[in-house]
Amino acid sequence: MLFSGIIAVLTSLLIPIIILLLLLPSACYVVEQQHAVIIERLGKFNRIVNAGFHMKVPVIDRKAATVSLRTMKNGFGIDVKTQDNVTIGLEVSAQYHVSYDMGAGPADSGIYKSYYMLQE
Repeated sequence: MLFSGIIAVLTSLLIPIIILLLLLPSACYVVEQQHAVIIERLGKFNRIVNAGFHMKVPVIDRKAATVSLRTMKNGFGIDVKTQDNVTIGLEVSAQYHVSYDMGAGPADSGIYKSYYMLQE
């Protein structure tokens, strides 16, 4: 009788522990240095998290995007024709980065705008 009671208690504790162990890896995540992660809760913007160890609610929260805060460079070459009908090649480069400022609220931050307002 006592043995069956112990088995019932262990079984009732074992199921929640197994569920917790299965959900724990999806709840914990690490954001790398010079990156920010946008978290959405049920499809709606929730928060922006910076570098470090973080936790989220499994199934309800999701990592919508990882935004790089590094300065990036795009370069391309163009061919132009001068007034005296000579074609020359030019290399054009642009350096850019996502603004680090948070603004008055999260919707005013450069990270939010870079993901939700810019196409590319």
